[in-house]
Amino acid sequence: MRGIISVLLLIWPVIAGAAQITAGEQSNVGRAQSVTPTFLNPEMVHAVVENSRPGEYIPICPSLCELSDERLLIVYHRTTKVDWYGGYSTWSRISSDGGKTWSEPRLIAEKMQAPGLVRLGSGDLLLCGAEALGKQSTTMKLFRSNDDGKTWKPQRHIWERSSGTRLQGGCGSLIELKSGRILCPCHGGAGGNYNSRFEAWCYYSDDRGKTWAESERKVKLPKRGAMEPSIAQLRDGTLLMAMRTQLGAIYLSLSTDDGATWGEAWSSGLEAPEAPFAMAAFPKGEGLLMVYCSGKFNPKHHHLGERTPLTAAVSTDGGKKWKKVCDIAGGDEHGIGAAGTSSICFTADGKAVIAYNWNKKSWDRRQGTAGGTRVAIADTTWFISQLREREKQAIIDRPTGE
Repeated sequence: MRGIISVLLLIWPVIAGAAQITAGEQSNVGRAQSVTPTFLNPEMVHAVVENSRPGEYIPICPSLCELSDERLLIVYHRTTKVDWYGGYSTWSRISSDGGKTWSEPRLIAEKMQAPGLVRLGSGDLLLCGAEALGKQSTTMKLFRSNDDGKTWKPQRHIWERSSGTRLQGGCGSLIELKSGRILCPCHGGAGGNYNSRFEAWCYYSDDRGKTWAESERKVKLPKRGAMEPSIAQLRDGTLLMAMRTQLGAIYLSLSTDDGATWGEAWSSGLEAPEAPFAMAAFPKGEGLLMVYCSGKFNPKHHHLGERTPLTAAVSTDGGKKWKKVCDIAGGDEHGIGAAGTSSICFTADGKAVIAYNWNKKSWDRRQGTAGGTRVAIADTTWFISQLREREKQAIIDRPTGE
């Protein structure tokens, strides 16, 4: 009997841990489809946040931040259909082990999509998200939490009942600058989501989110325009905005006045289809990290190329030059369908946690399609070391005589 008890004591933590994970998956209402991208970078840690659920599209648009006690908070939305026509709701989960496992989901708000999250220097959390009002108008809601996301208090809207489509994009985010100003990047147009030429700019607040103003000068680009901007602050205080486009690459713009005006856009040189992405500055000023879909640009494709693989690129000169350093998940030869929106969180213990959503089958937007939201984790310094290795290899491979 003592032997049996001893064995039970040894294996109980494993049984309990497995039960906790299983309960988290089953809490997704019905049986979530447990599927995995065929390729996952073996030098990174990978984990599921939430798989797709019967009767819904995949959970998408994740946004991450680290809490005061170094736990991670993720928010994302569920929907029955893509874009304007689904039943949207925003949910949250907590991780106490750096993103490897996640708590059961908690509902934050109905009818809200593409949430953006930031932890301010004061310790408060701000959460924004769009509510669609018909096909050509939105309201950008704002919530505040002073208890690490346990409760959320509605705040004054960032904007209300826009004239024409206005969104903060598929990679919803908020950012607090060194000056204390808070930015909400956005894009908008005069018509609906599918017949507008979008411009990119930001709303900003100098009173911790109580009131908001918007950029005086916006970024304009050809075709569908400048979309889903992501903003990072450089070491010298300059702001760099990256944008989704239909021009075969991610485009960039600079602001030297904390987002009040934006300069003329230029190509980053990173080839990309029309797809979501995320950009963030490394916490110690080493450079910039871009996580994006690096599929080949195809002018004949309805979104100008496949959204795979999900790739990381680094710039150490303020965005002037970029170098791809690794694929995170997928790749045509690996069978992933499509990667999507992403979020980057740098943690106090030196990790980079990247959240993204993906489809097993490209452009399958039916209810119950296989896929979900996942995270990939690596040391922050690993991305810079990957860059240095590729630079060394480029020197070795350079033909003699150059």
